[in-house]
Amino acid sequence: YYTMSNTNTENNILENLISIYPNMYKASDVKYISVHNALTWIKMGRWADKVSKVKEGILDKKDLPAIIWGGQFKEGDRTNEGISHYSGLAPLDFDMKDSTQEEIQEKIDILKEDPFILAIWRSSSGKGIHCLMRIQSQEDYKAHYRAIISKYDGIDPACSNISRLLFVSHDHEIHVNVESLIFTDIIREE
Repeated sequence: YYTMSNTNTENNILENLISIYPNMYKASDVKYISVHNALTWIKMGRWADKVSKVKEGILDKKDLPAIIWGGQFKEGDRTNEGISHYSGLAPLDFDMKDSTQEEIQEKIDILKEDPFILAIWRSSSGKGIHCLMRIQSQEDYKAHYRAIISKYDGIDPACSNISRLLFVSHDHEIHVNVESLIFTDIIREE
């Protein structure tokens, strides 16, 4: 089920801006788009041709446009310190390259029931799942992510950096829950 109607929530997370790059190599060529636009483009197939070429092995996924969902990053600075505006989001990346399509769909169906997941879609390879989660604070991003890793099996821990890039995809069955809750759990480093 897919809904992206304009909700009357005070802080519509979908209007927050995120950073998009032509590919992972061009850190100085950044544009800012709304979360809403990025999710809509994944659904509608803005990058469908390139994603198909990745699935066919014709194009390296590193040549796909890439998004930092954590917020707006200064031109040329994709380090954690380069963030200028925080989006309130953390990406989750589940690598399922050894799973069947049925197992991937089962995982998606389970994640759809999770009240903290804002969006779920298949990765550009078709062998992974990308999700977005609303989290409480930029300052506690790493502590939130430690809690996320402890709660969800199979997450790529590299997403614990707020500056983590995820490649664009095409998934007309993307699931968006605009009523998702804000994840507040944190695990502090000892």
